[in-house]
Order: sequence, then C-alpha cells, then structure tokens
Amino acid sequence: MLLKSISKSEFKQIDPARQLIVHEYPRQFAMLDLGKPLGCYGLSWESSSHIQPVIERSTDQRTLWIGVDRRLAAIDLQQGNVCISLSVIMPIFQILIVEDLTAILTELEVLLFSANRTLKCFDVLPDLTANISVYGSYFMIKLFDGSSFTLTRTGLIKPMVPA
Repeated sequence: MLLKSISKSEFKQIDPARQLIVHEYPRQFAMLDLGKPLGCYGLSWESSSHIQPVIERSTDQRTLWIGVDRRLAAIDLQQGNVCISLSVIMPIFQILIVEDLTAILTELEVLLFSANRTLKCFDVLPDLTANISVYGSYFMIKLFDGSSFTLTRTGLIKPMVPA
C-alpha cells in the first residue's frame, strides 16, 4: 500500500468510481495504490498538506479504513469495492482497530463499527477529544478538559469515574 501526492489534473484522470474521498473544494490530492489486483484509488481533501489521511487495516485484513478531514471511507480488500463512504460533522483524528471493532474518533464524535462494517454507535462528546485507546475490554476516550469516557463493545458510552 502506497499513498502518493498527485496533482489536481492527475486526480481528475482517475475513474470517478475509484475516487474514494472527494471534497467540494479540495486543496490536496493523493493516489492510494493497493497493488494488484485492487489497483489505485483517488483522494482529495481541503486541509493543508500538514493534514494527511489516516489509514488503518482491519485485523481480519478484509477492510481498509481511510479518514481525512470530515470524510470516512472503507474499502473491501477482497472485492476492491468501496463499502462505506460518509461525511462526519468534525475532522477525523484517529482510527483504532481492536479485534473485530473499528473506532473512529473526530474532534467531537465517536463512531464504532463491527467487523461486518455495521455502525454500532455514533455519539457526540461534550468537549474536544484528545485520543482514544484500549482500556481492558473497553475503549477509553480522553477529552481535552481532562475527563474520560469508556466505550463498550456494544457501543455504550459512559463517563469514567476517577478512582
């Protein structure tokens, strides 16, 4: 897998069905080469060159998750088709995959997907997020205000109570 910066004209030459992430007013363009037999996909985003796509492969090697700015996409690595393409409210910070779950963290939101790419949870958090990590059998979401939340495997979010 190789992510390479390309020009706007190179991006426009990519078959629209293979333009994985497309922003209305893009400033950055890239080609994601997944090798044979899957080939290449195009990405465009509006942020500066300091913001790069977040790319993670599922533990079962069946799904490639890609997030940049406020766009999320997933590619089925067995068929090569785009199985998820959606907008989120805030920019994507982190994608964390543990066993059969994929957690997507934005500035203010968390999304949780199962192994079959079904959305199990979507929740808006009360403050800006700092990061998401694994905490035992849960995900732990830290916020910039110092508070933390746990996200269970079933998609339940609850505040962590300091010990």
